[in-house]
Amino acid sequence: MSEREPGTTHNNRSGSPERMARTAGRYENWIAEGISAAREASSEIDLMTARLIAHTLGRATGRTSALANFGRTGDGDYEALRDEYLALYSDPTSPPLIREWIDWFGTHLVQREQIGSGRRFMNEHQAPQLDRLLVRADLALGEQHLSVHVPASTPRDAIDQLAGTLRELGVDGDEAMQAFLSLPDVNALTDDLTAAFSASYVDTFDRLEDAVHGLMEVDEWEKDINEYAHERGFFVEGVTPDYEVLIERVRDAYDLVEWKGAVHAFYT
Repeated sequence: MSEREPGTTHNNRSGSPERMARTAGRYENWIAEGISAAREASSEIDLMTARLIAHTLGRATGRTSALANFGRTGDGDYEALRDEYLALYSDPTSPPLIREWIDWFGTHLVQREQIGSGRRFMNEHQAPQLDRLLVRADLALGEQHLSVHVPASTPRDAIDQLAGTLRELGVDGDEAMQAFLSLPDVNALTDDLTAAFSASYVDTFDRLEDAVHGLMEVDEWEKDINEYAHERGFFVEGVTPDYEVLIERVRDAYDLVEWKGAVHAFYT
């Protein structure tokens, strides 16, 4: 075991903010180096830096905590880890440096689990922020399951309450709204979800080919081609659209969600 690797010999199972502060001082330079390397590479922190942060946080949550275990092994359940670090994150007594480390650590986990929207809403030159990173959350709406996205700073109880809020909005019976909520850049906890949906929703189609005709001027283009040929003395028996190409063009302009046998289109 290297000097930099979190130790495994301490037998005290209790944790405290004071112990976390002392450990933070011990590992601060190494963690700073890991964060600097991530900034320079425009990437997330590496596993060793993540383990050092988890080890530090684990001094506050106790030796048997998920964070302490991640510090020792580099592995752990995402939801259990999230519950622990968000408790520290929302604690007003947690130092700003600890909150910044949690932003980096949480973003590392989201990337590892491949459940996030990416840092599309962040300044790439600044530290990541959990409240600006959307992550997938699986909800049960009656007998059906729906994957939505919420800020990575959202605690478990707020996610648990979200299913009830969506039922109150009638989402369990609105397939277009369900498709909208599946988009990775839609925050299901936004203040006015109905208004956000109305501003984004375009139309629903039976097939992708129907979406091409509904969202692009394909029929008008076919008419123009026939007129162009006729003016020059050519007879065009028929024009066959290349739907594979046209569908990709539609996807460049709209978000298309195939959901429950239909295609729902939204402004990007």
